[in-house]
Amino acid sequence: MVASSVPFSADLPKAKDVAAKYKATYKETPNGGVPYGYAVGEVWGAVLKKACDNKDLTRDGIAAALKQTTSASTDNLVAALDFSKPGTPATRQVYAATPDATAEGGVKYVKPLFEAPEAKEYVAPHQK
Repeated sequence: MVASSVPFSADLPKAKDVAAKYKATYKETPNGGVPYGYAVGEVWGAVLKKACDNKDLTRDGIAAALKQTTSASTDNLVAALDFSKPGTPATRQVYAATPDATAEGGVKYVKPLFEAPEAKEYVAPHQK
């Protein structure tokens, strides 16, 4: 499996931190949505901080801040994101994982972020 976010069981410092906090708070079986959801919160935090810096929290101001966000870091929970190029994927990097019933979340992390040559060359339909 490939995805731009890490599986719950990823052996990365931030993923371990998020997993520990999740397990300390919730009893539900974890899955890849946990680190992904945390990362989405981090990304939107960066966008809203940019909108605050711009002193414009209107809908248009937040949309503009999103387009100005060229580096939304999540400590490797998801690949680094760049929203500044309309129609272009925010990232072309992915992690590799494999189903594993013994891994927490049911998926085992097997390969760090990488970008396939085909992904690098891909031109999205709405890319400008």
